Amino acid sequence: MISVRDEYLAAMGEVTVNFQSLEATTRMFAAGLISPDQKLGLIVTSQQSFQRLCQLLEALFRYRSTSEERLRQLTELLKRASTAEERRNSIVHSSWLTSEPNSEGRETVARVKISTKQKHGLKVDFEAIQPHDLRALANELRGLVVAMTQLYSATREAGEASLPLELSLDAEN
Repeated sequence: MISVRDEYLAAMGEVTVNFQSLEATTRMFAAGLISPDQKLGLIVTSQQSFQRLCQLLEALFRYRSTSEERLRQLTELLKRASTAEERRNSIVHSSWLTSEPNSEGRETVARVKISTKQKHGLKVDFEAIQPHDLRALANELRGLVVAMTQLYSATREAGEASLPLELSLDAEN
C-alpha cells in the first residue's frame, strides 16, 4: 500500500470543509425559523445529525413560510443535500488504498468500506476514484451552500425567518 497523493487529500479536504459549511448554513436557516433569538435556535439544532437537521428545517419551513415556490426550492435542495451527504459519508468513512504504479506509471486509488449488516452479512464496497470525482462532490456541496444561503435570505426578506446570528470569536458567546 502506497500513501494517497496530495491531490486526493486536498480534494477530500474540500469535501469535508464544504460539507461542514452546508451543515452550518442548514443549522442557521433552521435556527432562524425557530425564533428571533437564534441562540435558542442553535440550542435546539446543535445536537442534530445532518439528516435530522434537514427534516427539522423542512418541517419548520412548512410551518413558517407561505411560499409554495420557496418550499419547492427547499425540497429540491434538501434532496440534493441528502444525496451529497450520502456520497460524502462514503468518502469520509472509508479506508483508502493505492496500488503500485502499472507499466504506464498509473496507479489506482480506491476507497474501501467493509461492513456487516444483519440482513445481508459481510459487504465489501470497493470503488476506484479520481481526484475530479472528489472535486465534483466538493463543487456540488459548495453550490448547495450558495443556494441554501440565497433561499435563507429570500425567506428572511419575506419576514418568515430571523436575521442571521452575529457570531463572535469572543469566548463569552
